[in-house]
Amino acid sequence: MISIQTLRRLYFTFAMLVSAYVTGYMLINDDNMNDISTQRVFLMRAIFCMVWVVCTFWYVKDIYLKPISTKENPYRMSIIRRYIIYTIFTCISILMTNSESIKEVLSAITLFLCPCLTFLGSYVYTRRFGEKRHTMLLVILLMGVCIYTYVSQYNLYNVLDVRGHFGTAYYPLYLLPIMFASNKKWLRYVTLLVVAIVIISSLKRGGLVALVLGISAYIMVEQYMKKKNIFVFRTTVLLIIVLVLCYIGILYFGDTLIERFLNEDDTTGSGRTEIWASLFAHMNAQDSSSWIIGNGHLATMRDSVYNRSAHNDFLEVIYNYGIPSFIAYMSFIIAILQYTLRAIRQGSKYASSIAMLFTIYMVLSMVSIIILLHTATLVLLGLGVLIGWNEYELHQPNMLENEQTTSA
Repeated sequence: MISIQTLRRLYFTFAMLVSAYVTGYMLINDDNMNDISTQRVFLMRAIFCMVWVVCTFWYVKDIYLKPISTKENPYRMSIIRRYIIYTIFTCISILMTNSESIKEVLSAITLFLCPCLTFLGSYVYTRRFGEKRHTMLLVILLMGVCIYTYVSQYNLYNVLDVRGHFGTAYYPLYLLPIMFASNKKWLRYVTLLVVAIVIISSLKRGGLVALVLGISAYIMVEQYMKKKNIFVFRTTVLLIIVLVLCYIGILYFGDTLIERFLNEDDTTGSGRTEIWASLFAHMNAQDSSSWIIGNGHLATMRDSVYNRSAHNDFLEVIYNYGIPSFIAYMSFIIAILQYTLRAIRQGSKYASSIAMLFTIYMVLSMVSIIILLHTATLVLLGLGVLIGWNEYELHQPNMLENEQTTSA
């Protein structure tokens, strides 16, 4: 007989392989934000949801029907519940504001179901079984897909002699905190080097800031928990590494790198203040119903001065989906912060990686879009895996006790 753990391992592997394929497709097609009604995109998202919904059944069973631990972390449960509430409010807003075809409505809804189901599935799997080595290998595969598709796009745009949208460079950055949870130093250093090269070559200023601040958050939490006095030394080494990478980037790209980071009027990163101002003007003039149910999915792209997204997740949520969704989203963010602080106080070895992920997420939420792209699945995958590993190690004695009681 095949054990339940083996079956779940096989299915989780299958789900991660599907995630890798869909992520690669969405990367190549730049997430299809402007063409969500296409048959293939809708089919890809639907398959993605159907695969991960099976893992949601595990969540219901393990968390509610058959708890695996007698000690429940209120902050962990708060993160999960609040994200589910945010997803529900957002889907209700889409249903009430979208006047397009049923296929477009369902496609928009699946966009938000994908990260939610990934979060629940990855969390309950790692919380139940740990499976750190197995999960790490699958995440490395997923990161490889992200890097491969980024390099493919990069080469294509250079062949065409045009500057493409290299926001796809953020994708491996969201998986970096999982790599930093590895016990192998060489793996952390190699992935850091690769991700740094990707970010610098993309010329994304926000990505570089997020990378540096994320690594800094990781180091500070590590030093705080270890209570060692080598923070200045490690920080200095980190800054030297960053400066060396930047210097290599300048040598390779010449003046274009400097111009990209100093120029506030370039075509790919400018206009944020104008877009925000135009959306604030729309918000001041909108009626009460728009405040409650929002202005519709991707309304920021319809109403902004340049017909572009707001490049800010918080503004996207409140303008597109209304105040209830915004409050639920903010409460989700607060719950992550609470859980991170609790993990630090508990001395969890995953606290530094969780702090790193939270920092990266917050920085890029302010200057880019995460919540409206397939990117959200990677962020929530990382959050689910890291919290799952943390809960597994904290409650492992209770889990073993419960399993022995059940078998008896």
